[in-house]
Amino acid sequence: MPDLATFQQVFLNDIYQGSDASAGWLQHTESGIAPQTSLKVYHQSTRGILEDALLSTFPVVTRLVGEAFMKAMFVEFVKEYPLRVGDLNMYGSALPHFIHAFPPAASLPYLADVARLEWAMHHATFAPDAPKLKTQRLAELSETEAAHIKLVPHPSLSLVGSAYPIEHIWLANQPDSLADNAVINLDEGGSQLAIWRPELDVLRWAMAPTAFTLAQHFANGASFALAMHATLQHHTEATLNDLQTDLATLLAHGLFTDIHPNPKGDF
Repeated sequence: MPDLATFQQVFLNDIYQGSDASAGWLQHTESGIAPQTSLKVYHQSTRGILEDALLSTFPVVTRLVGEAFMKAMFVEFVKEYPLRVGDLNMYGSALPHFIHAFPPAASLPYLADVARLEWAMHHATFAPDAPKLKTQRLAELSETEAAHIKLVPHPSLSLVGSAYPIEHIWLANQPDSLADNAVINLDEGGSQLAIWRPELDVLRWAMAPTAFTLAQHFANGASFALAMHATLQHHTEATLNDLQTDLATLLAHGLFTDIHPNPKGDF
């Protein structure tokens, strides 16, 4: 019999992969069921639970490819990404990355980004509550202090950018959509979305390019001054006044909840 850690690792691998390497370390049940049979039951049960969770989290992706394709893809996904946390609601964050590298999905280049959108909405649903940042706190800072502060993003916030019109795709594939048979032009332009839950409802905001870039820099931990500077470099047509307007809109929407004083003045 191996040590406990080794046994647990091999046993879990059997559960997710459908193998029976740990069967020799297990005993028949009182009713005489062989370890191999028990492992198969555990494997099928676990796969069913994870499959149901993923189907409910990614209904639009499922509709786009069909349930049979989705279930076949899940078999491979679960092997590569077993459940490693106790909260089932946290399972599935890696599916967009998996889809992007999954050869059978290559004919649908927007699919991974649609999955990112669905995961962002799922994440926002279960994220902790947090109050939005009051602009008065910024007004109380000196110009030097304001230049170095960092904004704390709302815990539910995701910024989802795509070269494809994924919001239109998502909307057209809702159960109550009036555009059920709509033809979406993939060349119509990309999507730059903020997904968050400031109160009870998960919200989507189709952002202007400058606002999206600015929010990305803040969410990635850039200081106020660096975020402004980097956004102006990226969008050479924008002005400081444009970004100040964008910042006011970001704060009004409640995308950020607090400020980090950053006393060392690093960027």
